[in-house]
Amino acid sequence: MEQEIEKIMLRTFAGEASTEDIVNLSEWLALQEENKTTFQTVGAYWHASVSTTIPLHDKERTYEQLLKRVRASKRRLELTAWLRYAGVAAIVLVLTGAAYYYMSRADESIEQHYSLLTGAS
Repeated sequence: MEQEIEKIMLRTFAGEASTEDIVNLSEWLALQEENKTTFQTVGAYWHASVSTTIPLHDKERTYEQLLKRVRASKRRLELTAWLRYAGVAAIVLVLTGAAYYYMSRADESIEQHYSLLTGAS
């Protein structure tokens, strides 16, 4: 995520966004669905942090602390996505292996039955 978009989001939540900020944020949100999810996540962090842990009198420090949290959350989301892909790949491999195993067993069984029927050894 671009640092400028992160700062625009935080200015938006703080009620300090300019018209240009709003336009840029709207364009960024329209680019892809993941951006909307990120925006909602940042908003959740903002509202939780403002109400509990971050002092608002030092806005630059507030932004930096929140940016750290957002970036850490994004890394976790990226890791989760990779784990999902790895899980899907593992399932596909297991199912392919199982299908191959059972098909080879079925081929052996057919060959055995055929050899019994024809009397071939």
